Amino acid sequence: MEENQLVSVEELAERILQEPDHQGVTFSGGEPFLQATTLAELAKLVKAAGLSVMSFRGFTLPELRSSTAPAGAAALLEQLDILIDDGSRLVIGFRGGIELSSN
Repeated sequence: MEENQLVSVEELAERILQEPDHQGVTFSGGEPFLQATTLAELAKLVKAAGLSVMSFRGFTLPELRSSTAPAGAAALLEQLDILIDDGSRLVIGFRGGIELSSN
């Protein structure tokens, strides 16, 4: 993939899924939850193909669950298998949006 390309969510998912060795996708860099609506769409497509999805974030989990959360935050949370708070090293596993564990 060349730098600075604009591609659709569907095309990006196709590119990811063309690599048979990929086991999952990680959203990081900048703040993924500021692009939550689009990343939720991408996550849904790659999960449907059997890949796992994880994300790093700068927001706290209560912030992401609040009424002031970025647009699409709830939809992205529903798609995540793992959520990592890099600041406090909090790791939470998700299945269907239900918190399973935290450290």
